[in-house]
Amino acid sequence: MKIYLDENISLNEDSLMEMANLRQKRTGIVGEIWVDEGAYRRDIKHGKYRIKYENAGSSVYIKFANDEPEVVGKYKKTDLSELPKVIEWIKINRPFLIKLYDRVDDYDIMDFITDMKPVKS
Repeated sequence: MKIYLDENISLNEDSLMEMANLRQKRTGIVGEIWVDEGAYRRDIKHGKYRIKYENAGSSVYIKFANDEPEVVGKYKKTDLSELPKVIEWIKINRPFLIKLYDRVDDYDIMDFITDMKPVKS
């Protein structure tokens, strides 16, 4: 069985995608940050190095390929009041995010969750 996420992405029953929905308890940020290391296998339009921040059903995509994170997509009327904290969280955790997305030495979601740091309130 194949699953088509859009015209450019297809997965089969053997595909495994690791992702984590990180909540305020772990990040220090109101809302959720979605970390998806499976982008290395898919042609994602926002690029390989990106996270999704969601709050109250709205979301924003942020690329972190460069030292300065960049908002690349927005869904609905996203509350951006926490965006500075999200950017700070990305900067603090960028080395771990890169290691996760590049799958360095079998670094996985559990390693990332252990290593990542929350932002200060």
